Amino acid sequence: MIMAKQAKTEKGRVIKAVASKFFVDTNDSVKVCFARKKLKFDGNIFVGDYVEIAKDRDAYVIEKVDDRKNQLIRPYVSNIDCCLIVVATEPEPDFVLVDKVIVNCLEQDVEPIIVANKADISPVDLTEYKDIVKCFEISAQTGKGVKEVFEYVEGKTVCLAGQS
Repeated sequence: MIMAKQAKTEKGRVIKAVASKFFVDTNDSVKVCFARKKLKFDGNIFVGDYVEIAKDRDAYVIEKVDDRKNQLIRPYVSNIDCCLIVVATEPEPDFVLVDKVIVNCLEQDVEPIIVANKADISPVDLTEYKDIVKCFEISAQTGKGVKEVFEYVEGKTVCLAGQS
């Protein structure tokens, strides 16, 4: 009887997806992977997924996707703690989109946080949101509020969402 050699698997986390390539952080390196046909056709791999990968000839393939604690569709991510919803006065904020992201986050037990950028130019009116979600006003230009946002999300898995 001939025994097939079992490929050694590694655990990792998908940190980027481009077309059919998935970039998986295995803690010692980032490997470019492809999905096995069943996973590929299911369209069931999100950035943030914990996966098992194996070397198959000259490429790495994703063998298995672990169960998720949550997932968002916009942005297309999983296993996160909070979502920074970035708005600014330019372009004019799409508050319908902000509302949709907040609802999606709350349904998935993800903390929504609104970050109003370009506070040095003109502030975004977040009066209607301040009693519902955590809000920050920042300026990437001057650095105002940036430290506070980083301190608030320290140790958390975070995604960014917004109009662009």
